[in-house]
Amino acid sequence: MSNYNQVVQASSAKGTSAAGTTHINRDCKGVVLSINKTANSGTSPTVTIKVQGSANGTDWYDITGATTAAISANGVTTLTVCPGVPVTANVSTSQPLPRLWRIYWTIGGSDTPTVTFSVDAAMIQ
Repeated sequence: MSNYNQVVQASSAKGTSAAGTTHINRDCKGVVLSINKTANSGTSPTVTIKVQGSANGTDWYDITGATTAAISANGVTTLTVCPGVPVTANVSTSQPLPRLWRIYWTIGGSDTPTVTFSVDAAMIQ
């Protein structure tokens, strides 16, 4: 197996929940996402990342098991979506990566929380 890397979401401060850009999976069966949380503000700020797929680029669905737990501490968290990997809640799911995929982040906390993070992908062939 080989892989290649790509930036999914460049590092920036985010204060609202939103979808990332659409990515095209040309020939890979899965992905390992590295979420690097580096800063935050507000009270109890968190970010949760999930992977979504689409057949047409308009209608999006959540990939079963492809969601992190709420991330509160700074550092790197990984999320793997790939057939054949062991299923571990909030860490990995044995699902194929669809042709069209994106991340969706949810910001949690109070007092106008913001979270600074980036997401990189290692594609698995």
